[in-house]
Amino acid sequence: MSLAAHSKRVRLLVGCALLAVPSLLMAQAGSLDPTFGSQGIATTPGTSFAAAALQSDGKIVAVGASSNGPTVLRYHTNGALDSTFGTGGQVTLNNNDSGSAFAVAIQRDGKILVATPDKEQLGIFRLNTNGSLDTSFGSKGVAAISSTSIFLTPAIGTIALAGDKILVVAQSTSFGSEVFARLLSNGTLDSSFGTNGAAALASGAQMLALQPSGKILVLASMFTQGAVSRYEANGSLDATFGGAGQAAGFGTGGAMAVIDSSSKFIVAGSLVTPPLTPPVNTMGFLLVRYKSNGNIDTTFGKNGVTTTPFPGNQFSAVAAGALESNGDIVAGGSTAATPNDSRISDFALARYTASGTLDTTFGTNGLVTTTIGSAGSAINTLLIQTNGKILAFGNSGAGTTIARYLSE
Repeated sequence: MSLAAHSKRVRLLVGCALLAVPSLLMAQAGSLDPTFGSQGIATTPGTSFAAAALQSDGKIVAVGASSNGPTVLRYHTNGALDSTFGTGGQVTLNNNDSGSAFAVAIQRDGKILVATPDKEQLGIFRLNTNGSLDTSFGSKGVAAISSTSIFLTPAIGTIALAGDKILVVAQSTSFGSEVFARLLSNGTLDSSFGTNGAAALASGAQMLALQPSGKILVLASMFTQGAVSRYEANGSLDATFGGAGQAAGFGTGGAMAVIDSSSKFIVAGSLVTPPLTPPVNTMGFLLVRYKSNGNIDTTFGKNGVTTTPFPGNQFSAVAAGALESNGDIVAGGSTAATPNDSRISDFALARYTASGTLDTTFGTNGLVTTTIGSAGSAINTLLIQTNGKILAFGNSGAGTTIARYLSE
């Protein structure tokens, strides 16, 4: 073969190879990942979503409800249901409440903790890795925790692991009853926490996070101006934090994340943002960063605050946040043309640099919206996989919905 012919053949092969490069390699950060579910979206009909966690092997555990009661789902990393878990990837918790599971955590040994109202109390169920009840925990697999009054669905809250101990904060939104408790690894109340294992809350609670020091941050329930309280490891209110143990909040708080080793944290939610067009103003994403001591960190955004409207929409609100390994902050929630259109809202994502400015390499000028079905859809949980990809969980008219986005 002549040199010219060989050169021509090489150019042809290179050209063909370039044409064969998967579109994934050329996709922009914020694009749906076509290797997950169906073109980036996995949906489980007949279920509703409340919370999720990642196993050490990358499998995805989601909790919520079905017509049969509180439900736990497990997915492979590609978004397919894991048939080795329960029945076809699904477990229904056998309790006396037809409501929804609302919190989940994965222990170091792979066992799964799930919170749901149960027999007018808060029930913490522990499942083995195959989805069966771990009967060595609590009473036949369930630890029952009493609250300030009867604890009924619907409920919000979080389970967090402090070493081998289990922290729980929860609120029954129908009765206002609250739980702030710590369990030992066997499911009994930890008497070294609060009074006989339960502590008083300064305000309602929907979310908790642990600072590296072991102190406990608790975000007040929605529509309470995003206030955060801090507690010592023993459950007592930390009076050195903010004002008398509470950091001032504003806007509607929906999510909280401890973001770095210095214990700075972000509260996210929604706030009226420019343009102001009474009588219907624009509601946008709100992020506020605090120092470890509860004071606002004025180095973030503008004097500690950043607000982000979604162009063309009058309503946007954050309900979830996550920190990427490089310090970028991902916020997720919903956006709609008007506040009255929340029933036809879209998944909404924004990514910010560590300084609080929109990351313009993500989506369109830092923003991503995804329309899922014809009914209202909203993100309420964000998780970052070990490969950096972003999992957004929420509900749509089709059921539990997970969307996976590329991070770069």
